[in-house]
Amino acid sequence: MKNHGLDPAPALGRLRSITVVNTTEWAGQYVTSERVIYISRYQVQRGPASARATVYHELGHMAFKLEHGDCGIMDINSETEEYYSANWGGLLNEYINKCYERRWESL
Repeated sequence: MKNHGLDPAPALGRLRSITVVNTTEWAGQYVTSERVIYISRYQVQRGPASARATVYHELGHMAFKLEHGDCGIMDINSETEEYYSANWGGLLNEYINKCYERRWESL
């Protein structure tokens, strides 16, 4: 992210933990009052691309105040492991551009 003029360090410094939990009700969740990102064990079991996309999604909420629909990674519904694997480069580029637009939110 620093290569793109982004410094998420201030926001990440406020994050207490990323915790995997047993739920199928949602893929991930950032709880502001706890400063914790929760990731569904199901997302982790789907594969590394799904887990990575979920973590990036929640970090987008937390660090840059991104909203659902701002870019592909921020879609409200999770995609398949295969989709994330095949499209990660484009999804990440779109995500970083959106984070850059909201870069002041991470301070």
